[in-house]
Amino acid sequence: RQPRTSSTSSQEKQRIDPNWIKEKVPFTGELFLSHVRYGTDSDNSIERCHPVIRESNWMTRNLLLAGNFNITNNEDLFASLVQIGQHPRELSDTVTLLEKIGHFVDKENNDLYVKYSASGHEPRTCFSLIAENLNVARILRRASGD
Repeated sequence: RQPRTSSTSSQEKQRIDPNWIKEKVPFTGELFLSHVRYGTDSDNSIERCHPVIRESNWMTRNLLLAGNFNITNNEDLFASLVQIGQHPRELSDTVTLLEKIGHFVDKENNDLYVKYSASGHEPRTCFSLIAENLNVARILRRASGD
């Protein structure tokens, strides 16, 4: 065991260094979020707490959403998702909005994969390039287009 010095120990540095965490911990994101919200249209259970997460085993397809909003055209939005072939798991405004954005996250991922694959990149390299070049602003613009 090494003697402790006045500087931060290696173990402590690993816990607080975001670059170390991103390199060593799988599926680490770019943002930490905390949000408190009470239910407005259903029960106040742990399942209804924000953020709501859309999980994937592909790092660049994970998505979470939290907010203070009440979507008034939720049934129309839900119907538009069904129209494009999705099967949203519930009608809540948060889940419906998350799935709408998620559709365009998936599309952006697919488009970039095709682009990088056609350029001759190996699959693992394609996924690294997708992570570096995913255009969140474009995804949000497309998701808000209807």
